[in-house]
Amino acid sequence: MQHAPLLLEATDETPFVLFSMEQCKLVIRGRSMPENAYRFYQPLIEHIKLHSHFAARQFVVVVELDYFNSSSGRFILELLIEFQKRFKTPGECKVYWVVREDDEIMKDRGMEIKELISLPVELTSMPFHQELSSM
Repeated sequence: MQHAPLLLEATDETPFVLFSMEQCKLVIRGRSMPENAYRFYQPLIEHIKLHSHFAARQFVVVVELDYFNSSSGRFILELLIEFQKRFKTPGECKVYWVVREDDEIMKDRGMEIKELISLPVELTSMPFHQELSSM
């Protein structure tokens, strides 16, 4: 069954988002400070609920944000929890939290996320997204 990818282009306030079942990948990249985080993230969370169980191999989640506000953080955690519900077997889903080497705040936020979810979370430094294009 073919599933169309969900693609949201970045704006000044919202990140680039790609949810692809064909590639078994979710990428969130940029800055996340929408005026209404619910309106931005809820359709993505619903898309994950509807389609993520069709993944044929390990699903990869890449979060590469240089900033997110507190309301975005709540929804990022919620979507990761949704993946946690879908992928219960070790190795089915992995999260890459990509940060700049010198960005201690985003490293700390990645460590907080790692403590809050049971999915494996790997903190890595940019430019990791270039390596992911080959995955």
